[in-house]
Amino acid sequence: MELNQGQFLAVTLEGNPTTRYSWGQADLDDQVLRQVGEAQFSPDSDLIGTGGLRTLRFEALNIGRTTLELVYRRPWEGDSEPLKTFSVRVVVR
Repeated sequence: MELNQGQFLAVTLEGNPTTRYSWGQADLDDQVLRQVGEAQFSPDSDLIGTGGLRTLRFEALNIGRTTLELVYRRPWEGDSEPLKTFSVRVVVR
């Protein structure tokens, strides 16, 4: 993924907050790319316990390269193997 300095990147991933799983950063050079605001959740329906899409936004701060790695796990599970992972290499020009 290539971005210009000052551009934003939105990453949208499936999730279900009622299971207590959430997407969080595992790896990121925050001098190059930083998360902006809290993740936003859009449910698939109005039913209680439904899954949906979680969107995380990032801003390209400085020229450089970083790997944005996100993991889907329960916060209290510490360093355990995540249920899902997402990774993308980002180059900021």
